[in-house]
Amino acid sequence: MGPITLARVCRVRETACFAHAVTAARQRTQKPAKMGISPFGGLEPLPLFIMLCAVHFVCDFVIQGEVMALGKNRHIPASTPVPWAYWMTAHTACHAVGVFLLTRNVPMACLEWAAHWIIDALKCEHVFGFHTDQALHIATKAAIVMLLLRDGV
Repeated sequence: MGPITLARVCRVRETACFAHAVTAARQRTQKPAKMGISPFGGLEPLPLFIMLCAVHFVCDFVIQGEVMALGKNRHIPASTPVPWAYWMTAHTACHAVGVFLLTRNVPMACLEWAAHWIIDALKCEHVFGFHTDQALHIATKAAIVMLLLRDGV
């Protein structure tokens, strides 16, 4: 290996300092490890999709009572003086609030509100049935996740 000289010590030290500087620079540019929470404060895509679906099922099957389920259909005689469009708007607003609480994104909440309103109105018009209705709602949740990913939110 040879005798230890001042020049050799300086080269070793410079190499070590350079290696340390490279390592430090890499660490600064690396993204934080993902542990279910994304850097923007929301859930990662798959957990977000699952939670959006869970909120959907809670809003459609737990929160929506019989009065609202019947009241939002303009073809069913009203059991209350509240117009059907008010019931539909209230029901779809519950879904929009759920999307907002998970995404903190007003445009995505508005998209959910509009899409859910249209899908439910078409179901009430017998354009399609229950299963298609649910599939379209789940597709809307997938679209929300994809739009968030596309926008880098």
